[in-house]
Amino acid sequence: AVVSTQSTGDEWTWFYEGRSGGWWQYDSRTSADIEKAFQEDEEKEIELLIAGFIYVIDLAAMVQQRKCAPHVQRRIKRDRNIPDKKGVAGITKKHKNRQTKKPPATAANNGSGDGTPV
Repeated sequence: AVVSTQSTGDEWTWFYEGRSGGWWQYDSRTSADIEKAFQEDEEKEIELLIAGFIYVIDLAAMVQQRKCAPHVQRRIKRDRNIPDKKGVAGITKKHKNRQTKKPPATAANNGSGDGTPV
């Protein structure tokens, strides 16, 4: 990946490639941590806690991997806030047409109190 270090005043944002393609934006704290490390040394490797897992971010190879599963790597990139991103890591989008499933009826919510399915 070709990375430019020139900024035109806009903030740089960091993204990782999703399992089925497309780019997901890191949350603002993680993106700031990666950017700080990148500014210090573009060849650096850093470890960050993301969504309960420790990830190794390799800025030279532009990949991320879970520390506990180094064989699985995803590409990362530094870019402007791209309009075609899939979303922001850890932040779910609300869907207007999404129907929520109702929990199965149980004796507990039907008044008998023992919690068994009805």
